[in-house]
Amino acid sequence: MTEAELPPESLLIASVRVRDCGQLDSDWDRTAEQPDLEAVLQAAAQVSGTLVIGGGEPTLRADMPSLLDALGQRSVLATDGLALHNRATVESLVQNGLRAARLPIHSSRADAHDWLVGIPGAHRRARSAVAALKDGGVDVGVEVVLTRPTITHLEETVAHLIRLGVSSIRFRMLNRRGPAFQGYVSTAPRFGLMQPALEAAIQMAMNNGIPVQLQGLPQCAIPGFQDLHIPQPSYVLPVGVSASPLHSAPSGGCEACPAECSGAPKDYVDVFGWTEFESEAALGRVPAVDTPRPQSGETISWPPGRNGRQPATRVVDGIRQAEVANLGGDPMAGRATATAQDTIAVRFPASESTRAIRMRLVQAAQQGATILQVVGTMDHPEAITLLREAQRLSFPIVVLTGDITALVDKPKNQLFHLRGLKEIWIPAGPENEDLAKRIQATASVPFRVIEPVEIGSAVHLFGAPDSTASQHENEKAWPQWAPAKVHCPA
Repeated sequence: MTEAELPPESLLIASVRVRDCGQLDSDWDRTAEQPDLEAVLQAAAQVSGTLVIGGGEPTLRADMPSLLDALGQRSVLATDGLALHNRATVESLVQNGLRAARLPIHSSRADAHDWLVGIPGAHRRARSAVAALKDGGVDVGVEVVLTRPTITHLEETVAHLIRLGVSSIRFRMLNRRGPAFQGYVSTAPRFGLMQPALEAAIQMAMNNGIPVQLQGLPQCAIPGFQDLHIPQPSYVLPVGVSASPLHSAPSGGCEACPAECSGAPKDYVDVFGWTEFESEAALGRVPAVDTPRPQSGETISWPPGRNGRQPATRVVDGIRQAEVANLGGDPMAGRATATAQDTIAVRFPASESTRAIRMRLVQAAQQGATILQVVGTMDHPEAITLLREAQRLSFPIVVLTGDITALVDKPKNQLFHLRGLKEIWIPAGPENEDLAKRIQATASVPFRVIEPVEIGSAVHLFGAPDSTASQHENEKAWPQWAPAKVHCPA
């Protein structure tokens, strides 16, 4: 079953207290008042099937044996395991109905796990709890929260869990909640860096017959394991308990994933952006073929344009390219190209910083087009400077299409910087035409008068979707430049 078809796990919030939040994504309190047993059992009665008893730390409840006595046969105890290293305690809970438990072990390395949970010695006691639970006949699964400090040891962590004899492993993405909110940049793993380590860890577990689940990750973060993804849990709240979901809401819009994928976590893209996902939404992969090295005296061709390809952002792409002897000067070899665009249009919104516009100009120049068409009103305070820099890019032809009246006060020495333009198209009007004649006399740039066109037939603007740069201004659109396409004034 796919993630969309699986029913969400029912998580019964039996406790709102924790021992310590450490560096992880817990919103629970150390001193909060626990919901009473009757309220917890009433909430549980509303759900049929398996319940996960958790929330905060359920073993902090004094009436834990009574709760298990009522729910144990159909429940999984989600616990930090610190109270279960004692075999007598485990035997008592087993007698009250404990049949399955899920413990967190985030790393094979004790110091890393202890730092993440904020409790010295937690790793040692969790290991002891696994042994005690297994000896008591309890099915023991483990949850591994994926974090930046521990992803390089994921395969080692799985090997450690195999030796402990756990029955299942769940990898869960860190959420930007609780203590992890402020430290999210340094604690959350990047999908593009994590992929090889997570793939190796999953393969090791599966090769040893241990079921694996993935929670909170979009499918393009770890391609090839679609059947392992599970939905986020559904909270079952006793009367008097309120809780916002621990997990980040999905952002959607991840074009690289199939419809059944919930998309990238919104908190993640808010912090790290969409680059990692846009690169995976490219037009697919093709074999990266070795290219013969140039012989002495041969003219070396320019690297091919991107042609719509997004730069690779995943470590696995670097690994694939490292297996090819010579990429032929193409840094994106192995990523399928689209048909090369002949013309790319860029707008200079007055509200946009020159740095952002320069970045977009450079990205446009990497696409492989032969014509750069600068469109729109030239009211940006650095319009002349930006036009001068646009002429220094790799486009053989640069044209200007739009209202240029904002440049009317520019002196001749600045207008002279436009001399590299192939042509200027302007809307009808005395100010535009007078200034165009001045530019023609000063910089020898011919001009033409154009008529507005329907938005649907306008040249496509190069810019981030839904950004100001990608939108035509004031409902005015400009046709795509082509020689002799419009009437030239007398």
